[in-house]
Amino acid sequence: MNNTLRMKQAADKICIMLGFMMIVLFPGKMAGQDIQNLKNKKPVTFHGSIANTFLFLNSGKPGENPQLIWAVSANATLSVYGIDLPFSFTFSDKKANYSQPFNQFGLSPRYKWITVHLGYRNVNFSNFVMAGYTFLGAGVELNPGIFRFGFIWGRFVKSSTSNTDQSLFALPELSRKGFAVKIGLGNQKNFVDLVFLKAKDDSSSLKKTTNDSLVTPAANISLGTKMHFTIIKPLILDVEGAVSLYTNDIRSPGFADSNSSAWVKRLNNIIPINLSTEYYTAFKASLVFTKPSYSLGLVYTRIDPSYRTMGIYYINNDLENISFNPSFYLFKRKFRFSGSAGYQHDNLRHTKRATSVRTIWNLNIAYDPVQWFGIDASYANFSTNQKPGNIPLVDSLKTYNVNRNLSINPRLLFVNPKLIHSVILSFNQSDYIDRNSYTDAATTRATTIFLNYSVTFINSQLGLNAGLSYINCVNSYAETRMTGGSVGVSKPFFKNKLFCSLGESVQNSYIASQSGWVFNTNASVRYRPHPKHSLVLQIYLVNNTISDQTAANVFNQSKGDLSYVFTF
Repeated sequence: MNNTLRMKQAADKICIMLGFMMIVLFPGKMAGQDIQNLKNKKPVTFHGSIANTFLFLNSGKPGENPQLIWAVSANATLSVYGIDLPFSFTFSDKKANYSQPFNQFGLSPRYKWITVHLGYRNVNFSNFVMAGYTFLGAGVELNPGIFRFGFIWGRFVKSSTSNTDQSLFALPELSRKGFAVKIGLGNQKNFVDLVFLKAKDDSSSLKKTTNDSLVTPAANISLGTKMHFTIIKPLILDVEGAVSLYTNDIRSPGFADSNSSAWVKRLNNIIPINLSTEYYTAFKASLVFTKPSYSLGLVYTRIDPSYRTMGIYYINNDLENISFNPSFYLFKRKFRFSGSAGYQHDNLRHTKRATSVRTIWNLNIAYDPVQWFGIDASYANFSTNQKPGNIPLVDSLKTYNVNRNLSINPRLLFVNPKLIHSVILSFNQSDYIDRNSYTDAATTRATTIFLNYSVTFINSQLGLNAGLSYINCVNSYAETRMTGGSVGVSKPFFKNKLFCSLGESVQNSYIASQSGWVFNTNASVRYRPHPKHSLVLQIYLVNNTISDQTAANVFNQSKGDLSYVFTF
């Protein structure tokens, strides 16, 4: 009995070692693992599927021959104590492809209030400092009680060299390393965090190639704060801000010592300060008052032009925005309303030739007075107007437009012991209105209307559906109009082991003074005799004709594919 126990313990140790070996040998991304529950997970599992597909394609165009394509594909996942390693493989008579998608591998084991990051990971300490940027390295997050701590260190960018045969746009990459630290106090209801980031390019990784003169080694430090307070139970305040100091070229000439202030000299010990150094600020605050029947929100955002840090990939910048977001519920939440109103402008540093001013209105209404009827509606209005900036604005180049969108979607749903049937109407109208008299011919209106009916007979599981559609887009230059309809039927057999469906649609189009017809037929049969085996046959037929029979887009197309899938 003791020998059996020892063998089991040895096997468990081997599986754990195997798991860590795979972490090292197979690079890839992995989700955080809670090692506190590691003993409850299976040591090793392997699952996936294998599919064999035959595809027939006949375009029906002159000079193009029918094609028969076959392919075998497999998707599998090896799991070691809850750590997943997915693989995929495809082979066909056209090409072969092998994919081990996790060429960036990492894991974040978690035990109670301790989380460790290893390999390729990304963290979100602050939306303005360190947010979702992937690094290769290590880190730790600690949350014992009210103490909040996080630290990561690693390589942010891998060095690469350009090829002399490439164009000037194929620039090399410099190796970039850095760290970020978060220190805070509080819990989910109330907390204050301070976040600091420092990263720098390694100029020694710059190889002497054609394009290297266009690459400059940079450095960055960012300091930010993130706060969340429940002032009183229904009133919540969120504040987030950051300052980023970014040196675009650490080789640029520095300031003369006689003109440098004391704080510049101190900063120079942390990051090279020179003529290429710039600073940016970002700030966002929101105040939300929430009650069971309504809520009110106020949001203010200001982000400097060209704001950037080495801990985020991209952020919208050069904007100041204030928005008001109300919502309320009536009649036992049968009536729901939400909306927003906002004002936004750019050119915060008055360096552009024009300042763009945007006003935003957005309304959403949902009403469900009875179980069998409901309606959703929304209206959005976005307007952009330019004002003169640092130079006079030419009227013919001025941007002054309005984007409006109206959507109305009523629905009927009837349910009884024998059948379920529904009627859904969707109406959408979008307007682009150019209010510049020099370019107002671009004003466009697009209208779409869809009416769909479906019925399902519960006992036989027979499903029928029918629909009508109308699409119209018109401006001063042209009009596009499409109208059509569709019908379909579906039915399972043999206790849902066999499922068949058939659909047909027809559409009449009017595009650039040419009218035509498009007919689509699709049929599918899925047979699943066993949970691990399935066979699928799909057929598509398309007939496209227009009044100009010599046009290149007049064709008949047929497509069919037969697939067998084995799941393990």
